[in-house]
Amino acid sequence: MRVVVTGANGQLGRTLRYLSPWTEVAYLSHADLDVTSRVALSRFFEQFRPQWVVNCAAYTAVDRAESEVDAAYQVNALAPRLLAECAAEVGAHLLHISTDYVFCGEGNLPHTEQAVPAPEGVYARSKRAGEIAALDAGNALVLRTSWLYSYYDRNFFRTILTKCLQQTSLRVVYDQVGTPTWATNLAQAIIAIVNKECRETGIFHYSDLGVCSWFDFACYLRSLIGATNTLVPIRTSEWQAAAPRPSYSVLDSGYTRAYFNLSALSWMEGAKACFEELTHRESGAFFQREYMERC
Repeated sequence: MRVVVTGANGQLGRTLRYLSPWTEVAYLSHADLDVTSRVALSRFFEQFRPQWVVNCAAYTAVDRAESEVDAAYQVNALAPRLLAECAAEVGAHLLHISTDYVFCGEGNLPHTEQAVPAPEGVYARSKRAGEIAALDAGNALVLRTSWLYSYYDRNFFRTILTKCLQQTSLRVVYDQVGTPTWATNLAQAIIAIVNKECRETGIFHYSDLGVCSWFDFACYLRSLIGATNTLVPIRTSEWQAAAPRPSYSVLDSGYTRAYFNLSALSWMEGAKACFEELTHRESGAFFQREYMERC
């Protein structure tokens, strides 16, 4: 099966590359292919003739998006439309990754695929626009996920572990509730969906199981390494971020799991497995670098 993975240098793209599920696959970063250029996409797809396109490319700087509106819409809204249309030209199917941020956070029940989106902020609105654009082409499956983290750098998981190892006192938001999702679990779900070749269209949800706040997540990560630094729960209003965040964005992924026969882990099981992966793959280098050398 010939597969294209865009956003290959992001944490999800890198996870897919590490798992190496397909023999004929092109992992493409922005430097390799401009996903906002119809000419570049059409030329590459015509040459490679993919059967599936997995779009992991995204503008994810939530706060910066408030001042970089055009950049956010180019990557999050225009690119999905072009990817879907150019994929259709060669008979390929698009699996587009979206986000729980399309919900504003009202209510206290997990959001199903039928829940009405109400995005707030440039990032959220641009991601919702990308969903609509991809679906309009008629050959796209939109897979929403939530609070993605991984072994790779620059995410909440790695940041909190580093700060805890350094015994840094942290202020962490407690009134935003969702489900942390390990990128490996999401990647395995993507692989399973693509390998089934059922070419479904529409919106599906996938996240790990359970519910927590960012503060809960941080406390659990601290417990994994046995740190004793202080974690202080704060309200979102005290963080003073530029962009709004949904207060409740738990996704109901029961339908997707049943439909595609996907396995499930709790968010705590996922975090523990990711922590074990980090310690195994870095053979202690992370802890030596982030803790021992700073003491």
